[in-house]
Amino acid sequence: MRQAIWMKIPVILSLLLSGCNGVEVTEKTIIEKPPQITTVDQYFSPITYGPLQRLYYYDEAKLILKLKFLNNNKEMPLSAKLYRFSDDADAKSIEKWINNQHSDALFADAAAPVETKDVRDEVSVLQRQKTGKASGRKGEAYEAYEVSYNVSEIVSGNFLINAFEDKVTVHVLLTAE
Repeated sequence: MRQAIWMKIPVILSLLLSGCNGVEVTEKTIIEKPPQITTVDQYFSPITYGPLQRLYYYDEAKLILKLKFLNNNKEMPLSAKLYRFSDDADAKSIEKWINNQHSDALFADAAAPVETKDVRDEVSVLQRQKTGKASGRKGEAYEAYEVSYNVSEIVSGNFLINAFEDKVTVHVLLTAE
């Protein structure tokens, strides 16, 4: 797959600047293929909506960016982690790992990350906007918020994930019986 020259400019600049400092640099492969996205906010528990998890699976790089928005207050605390899997982990075992993040860890043969990196500083919440109310299957009350955020460029090994913006709907728990 050919990369447009404008997509290589940040990499070329970093190579030039790093070379000036005598630092050994390897070229980064910019991930161009959009990730597979999994969003989970409903669980088989007494409460309908739980923390929202958004997983971005970059299959060619064997990377998963996992964002987790807690829904226990209107601040919606956020965590962000980047998981790297070994080169010999197959897609099916990585998909089982994704499933284990929101199920009862049903798959003992899921791939295990070889590296975990906290990337919370690379994620900025741009806006939280109340969009309505919702009720759960047991009568609990929620406020729905559209949360837009920006993820800065992230480097892992020889791969570079370009910066992007996205949004999700988080259901903040108000009352539960």
